[in-house]
Amino acid sequence: MPEHNIIRERFLRRQYREGMAFAKESDILALRLASPQDEAPWRYVAGFRCRGLVQFTPRDVEVTDYFEVGIRYPHNCMNRMDSLSCLAFLGPPGAFSPHIRAPFVCIGRLRGGTPLVEICLRLFEVITWQRFSLLETRSLSREACRWGRAHLAELPVDARPLRRRDFSLEVEEVEDAEAMEGGAA
Repeated sequence: MPEHNIIRERFLRRQYREGMAFAKESDILALRLASPQDEAPWRYVAGFRCRGLVQFTPRDVEVTDYFEVGIRYPHNCMNRMDSLSCLAFLGPPGAFSPHIRAPFVCIGRLRGGTPLVEICLRLFEVITWQRFSLLETRSLSREACRWGRAHLAELPVDARPLRRRDFSLEVEEVEDAEAMEGGAA
C-alpha cells in the first residue's frame, strides 16, 4: 500500500475514534458511519439535537430541534477539503441559515486534514446561529441574512455548548495511549 494511503487510513481511523468519543460526551451530537461496511471510516452522518430554524413559507420561520448533515472525507482529504463538496445537508427540509441551502452547507474554509470534531463543532455553530455572516455576498441564503439582521436579539437560537467538558484533555489521553502502544491504528 502506498505511503499516502497508509497516512490517510491512519488519519481516518483517528477521526473515527476521536469523533465517536466526542459524540459520546455530547448530549447534542449523534455520530454514525454512513456505511459501516467501508474498510476505512470516511463517511458519516452527524445528527444534532439542538434548536435551529426552518422556513416553510416566506413569512413562516420556526424553531425545530433536529438536524442531519452528511460528512465525507475525499481521497485527497489530507491536501484539500471543501465544505461544499465534503458536506451535504440531509434535513430537515427548509433549514434556515445564511450558510445552508440544501444540500449545500458552508462552514468556512477547511484546510487539508480538518479533524472530524472541528467539522462537527462548526456545523453546530452554523445550525444554531452561533456563527454566521450577515453579508449576503458571503452566504448561501440572502433571505436568511436579511432575517438575521432583523432578529439579532433572538440569536443564537441555541446557545448551549456542543461539548459538556473540555474534550481536548481526552484527545491528549488518546494520543498518549497511542504513543504507549507504539502508534497502532
